Amino acid sequence: SREVFGDFVGRLFEGQLFGEMALLKPGTQRDMSVVADEHASLMVISFAHFQSSAANFHKEDLHEKTTMLEKLDIFKGWNWSLLFHLAHKVVKESYPFDSFIIRQGKPAQHILVIVSGQVLQLTHPIYDCGDKLLASPFSKNQFSDFLFSK
Repeated sequence: SREVFGDFVGRLFEGQLFGEMALLKPGTQRDMSVVADEHASLMVISFAHFQSSAANFHKEDLHEKTTMLEKLDIFKGWNWSLLFHLAHKVVKESYPFDSFIIRQGKPAQHILVIVSGQVLQLTHPIYDCGDKLLASPFSKNQFSDFLFSK
């Protein structure tokens, strides 16, 4: 009888993961058990291997962000270490088709740099704020799904 294992919570299938607390807080006490419901093959990722891979990913991501920032006119004259420091604060976001990135009439709080894709600048006469652009008039490739942290 499976009652010896505890109360049923849910069922997991191919491609799903569990045990992620080991990556967030190693040594944390597990809050449930997982039992094979049929023969199961698993990929096991240790905290050390995850940390090592995450560090490499983070390093590549920072290099990509710094290189992108370096190309922008607004940051001309900034040295590499300042750009690298700024890249630590940059957040990458994606927006699906037809979703607002910024809205006319709302306070301006971020510079955005387009990494891929294209966006439309739109104005609506109801929101006449004096400046009808939704974003500053940089070249079309200088907006982005990179947002500076708030």
